[in-house]
This record gives sequence, C-alpha cells and structure tokens, in this order.
Amino acid sequence: MNKNVNVQRISKLAHKVANIATETLSSIFSLPAKPKGVLVHSPSGTRWEEYDLLKPESANDSKKPQPKADAEEGYLLDPFTVTRHPVLVVGEISQPVRAIRGWVNYLGGEIATTCCLDLALESIVEDPLSWGLLVVCIDEINDLHETIDALLLVRSANPKLPIILLSEKFSRHEFGVERRAICDVSLKIPASFVAFQLAIAQAVSNNRLYGDAVVK
Repeated sequence: MNKNVNVQRISKLAHKVANIATETLSSIFSLPAKPKGVLVHSPSGTRWEEYDLLKPESANDSKKPQPKADAEEGYLLDPFTVTRHPVLVVGEISQPVRAIRGWVNYLGGEIATTCCLDLALESIVEDPLSWGLLVVCIDEINDLHETIDALLLVRSANPKLPIILLSEKFSRHEFGVERRAICDVSLKIPASFVAFQLAIAQAVSNNRLYGDAVVK
C-alpha cells in the first residue's frame, strides 16, 4: 500500500517537474513549447517524439546505418541488449552521459534521456517491460536519499530491469552485487567504451542471477 501511495505521489510530482522543465528549456533553447514526448537519440539523429513505449522504433531498420563493431569487441555483450528495447538514461548534461548516447547509437540502439529520476520512474511504472536498461548518473541528482527511494521503487516495479549507476565519486568500477538492492553494476566515470559494454553485460548477468532475491 505504501509503495502505491509513493508511486502516485512521485507521479504527480514528476508531471509538475516535467512541465516546469519544458517551459524553461523552451525559453532557452527554442524547443517546442509542448514537446510530444521524450527526447530520443538514435543513429539517425535527435528528435522530440511521442514515444510509443509498447512499440519502440526498431534500431535495426535496414534504412538506418548499422554499427560495425570491432571483432575483438563482439564478445563483450549481447548486441540485442540495447536494440530490443530502448535505453533510459537519467542525466543529460555531463560528458559521460553524452558519451553513452553516442555509444548506444553506435551499437544500433535508441536512448531516451531525462534529467528527472521521478519522470523515469513514472515511465517504468506505467509500462515496466518497455525499457531494456536503466542508467542513472547520480552526480546530476541533488538528493541521494530520494534517489535511493526511487531506485527501490524501480526495483519493485520491474525487478528484471538491469540498472547501472554512474558516479565520479565511486572509488572503482563495481561489477559485483554489493549494491544489488538499487543497482546491478556501479561504474566509475569517466569510463571507456569497453568498460561500458562490460557494465551492460555484467548488469544483465547479475540481474538474471540475483534479481529475484532483491524483491523477496
């Protein structure tokens, strides 16, 4: 019951924050006054669109340029990890987040970004199976306690969604399960493309092995 109340409260707050953010961005960057949905980054470019969570645009469309991964990198992750469903990233302004956008596009996937964790939580609660991966840059979020609460709610809404946390404050990459209550992998940034691929592969593996235990 408490979780449902929290989700409703966060959902209302997310709508309010999103409206304020949209008005602010529109005045500064000449974005649409009422953008259709989320900001989507794909190999074909960046666009605002009414994102259909149930039917994400295929990143393997033959009309789109296909990534050519180096042969020695092919073993690092299942290429379908980022192409079956879009990647949701919380964080927009830091260089590591911009790098991740490019990497996901290079791998043939689509990525949606937001600066609001509550808005990300709302989209996951509305349709838990729509996203393939959640990446959260906690350095861009002021309230760590609210971040932890939101991540716990994400775990409750979809325990099978792999989660990667990014932070410059981590002492090192953590590919174990020490923080499995809120994430599957912790990545110290800045990080390399290879480290990011390894993080995805390990996050998926950890989630499959330990995901059920998190919510029991």
